[in-house]
Amino acid sequence: MWSWEDERAFLERTQALLEVARSAHTGNDLLTRVSGVQSGHEKVDLRHALSHALLRWPQRAFERASTVEAIARLAVAGIALKRYALQHEGDYPAALETLVPTYLESVPADWMDGLPLRYKRTAENTFLLYSVGVNGVDDGGDPSPREGAENPHFFAEGRDVVWPWPAEIDSRRIE
Repeated sequence: MWSWEDERAFLERTQALLEVARSAHTGNDLLTRVSGVQSGHEKVDLRHALSHALLRWPQRAFERASTVEAIARLAVAGIALKRYALQHEGDYPAALETLVPTYLESVPADWMDGLPLRYKRTAENTFLLYSVGVNGVDDGGDPSPREGAENPHFFAEGRDVVWPWPAEIDSRRIE
C-alpha cells in the first residue's frame, strides 16, 4: 500500500536528518550535510508526496540554525578585526590568520560549507567579511537578496551573508 511506503520514506529521511543534527557539534558544514540527506529527493515520487511535503520544515529549520551560527561566527570575527584595528592605528590585517592567537583561537569556519569565513581587506581600509549563505555558493560577498528570500531587507537573506551590513544596501532599505 502506498501509505506504508510513504511513511517509511518519511521515517528514513527523518532519521537521517536527526543523525545530522546529532553530529552538528562535530563539524562546521551542517547545511552541506543536510543537503546531502535531501539530495536525491528533489524529484517527488508520487508515492512519497506526503513525506516530501512534511520534510520541508526540517530543511528550513536547519537553514535557520545554520544562518544563526554563521552570523555568530561573523560577529566574533568582526569584533576581533575591530580590536586589531584599534591597536594598529586603524589598519585591518591582510588575512584572518593574523588574528590568531591574540584575538581569535582559530580562524572561524563558515558553518555553511566548513571552509574559513571569507575575508579581504579593501582599498578604503575597511574589510569584506562574509559567509557563503544558505545556497552554499561563494558569490564574492554579494549582499543583494537571494532568490526566494522571505525578508529581503534582512542581511542574512543575501546571496552571501556579509558583515557588517554594507551602508549602500542599508540606505536603499531605508528609502
